[in-house]
Amino acid sequence: ARLLVATAALGGAAALQAGRRRPRGSAPPKGGLRYFRYHSDLPRPVPARRIYVKRPAGQGWPEQCPPIQAAQAFGWDVINPFELCFVRRAEGWEPASAVEVQAGDLEERAGVAPDTQENCWCWDPNQVLPHRISPHVFPEIRHQVKVSTYLYLWTPPGWALLMSDLPNMQRSFRVQSALLDTDWYFPAHPWHCVLELPIGDDVQPGDELRIPAGEPLCRLMPVRRGAYSASEMDRGEFAELF
Repeated sequence: ARLLVATAALGGAAALQAGRRRPRGSAPPKGGLRYFRYHSDLPRPVPARRIYVKRPAGQGWPEQCPPIQAAQAFGWDVINPFELCFVRRAEGWEPASAVEVQAGDLEERAGVAPDTQENCWCWDPNQVLPHRISPHVFPEIRHQVKVSTYLYLWTPPGWALLMSDLPNMQRSFRVQSALLDTDWYFPAHPWHCVLELPIGDDVQPGDELRIPAGEPLCRLMPVRRGAYSASEMDRGEFAELF
């Protein structure tokens, strides 16, 4: 069996019920992100960094490119609060164990009583909510796991959040990209991300994949809603810019 360690780093809103719109006159700051942690001991989102990989001396490293640095520093990183360990079984990947966080702390801080929240879980072939999974589809997503961010998220009107992998990071897992309607949709549970674990002939039963606590789990980036278009410049525009 092999051990894969995924290392990327160096070294009142919760009172709303699922699907309800925010109260009038209580919008977060323009262009900002508001969050509420499921438990006060869990990590906050942290500003993204320009550099994630410590390189030896020399010139030409990708991280030295200003546009790459700008992409890597855009948004916030969700920090993994508990070590995650997944084991490859004969049928697919499964969590070796799960951490269940009780809702008592949230009830004390916000006066609400949500369900307890596990940190990770797999798709259930017999699930009904949030959607059914067809028998022929389940084997195609058997390598995916869902991981809780333990965060309730809220953005100003007209702003959504793009959840994705860390830009330019090559890790032993991949975060599926998702656009979160955080300006109008407020679920009763924290948001989660979907991880794709390794597949292929080189993956063997008994393999383990670990994501240490404290590692960046996924990226959150603000996206302004609007009608976007792409059109070619005329020759005058191009000549002026050139």
